[in-house]
Amino acid sequence: MIAPGIFHKWVPNFVRIPALLVLYIVALDCKGVYQGNTTDIFSDLGVYSESYTAAYNALYIGMGIGFMVHMRLAARFPVKTLILYGLIVQLLMHAVCAISAYPLITILACLMLGFGKAAAVKELYNFWAAIWSKEGDRGRIYPFVFTVGLAGTFLLYWAMTRLAFSYNWQYAYVPIITGLAVCVLLGPASRC
Repeated sequence: MIAPGIFHKWVPNFVRIPALLVLYIVALDCKGVYQGNTTDIFSDLGVYSESYTAAYNALYIGMGIGFMVHMRLAARFPVKTLILYGLIVQLLMHAVCAISAYPLITILACLMLGFGKAAAVKELYNFWAAIWSKEGDRGRIYPFVFTVGLAGTFLLYWAMTRLAFSYNWQYAYVPIITGLAVCVLLGPASRC
């Protein structure tokens, strides 16, 4: 059975795998500050570009801290709670990044976003590792993870840049926030 902690027992595998794929793509590829539209952000706000480079790096610092804390959280909370926690933190911090006019708030939001992202990505990675290899062979899971991570990130950067140049850098966050909201509402929250 695939992902027993998230779905009801009656949900077939041909529904579980696409749902897990959507959850993993959204959780893995959302970053808070996107390099494609940072030029529009700091030009519109009249601030230095280094602040948004720091915000981009703060995401990975938050993920590093989050992975260290996640081991303790995984021992106390069920999988569904950790995935929901990660997705909700990502949703809230993306909303903060979209409306913030202050670089320091954006940096702190990206730090918290990375912390929440670690919980969701780690749990979803475990499910995909079990799907690709029953023995835990990491050589089978890494091509999938890197394909989803890199292709999804480049596609998301392209879409964010296109939306930022067509409309405004704040409107580029609308599809990401919508995708996270759909994942929170329809993903693991569907199991009572």
